[in-house]
Amino acid sequence: MRYYLSFAVILLILGFIMAIYIPPYLEKQQKLRDGSLGCFKYKEMLQMSKESFQLNSTGSKWKREGMAAAGLLKKHGCTMQE
Repeated sequence: MRYYLSFAVILLILGFIMAIYIPPYLEKQQKLRDGSLGCFKYKEMLQMSKESFQLNSTGSKWKREGMAAAGLLKKHGCTMQE
């Protein structure tokens, strides 16, 4: 019984430490990804898609550009833009 209690306390302490240190680390990693060349290309492609849509909403160019932007978003793990 004593071993189970010790094990539970150790797990609780480790969980607490992880809850404190992991979220800032993940935010820092996301900011690094968002500043990468791949994410820059994603933002640029998304902007081109929006401009193409405004010029011709019935055309297919904006759809292709939007699909390319979605692929870059997924590939590089960028934060989604609106």
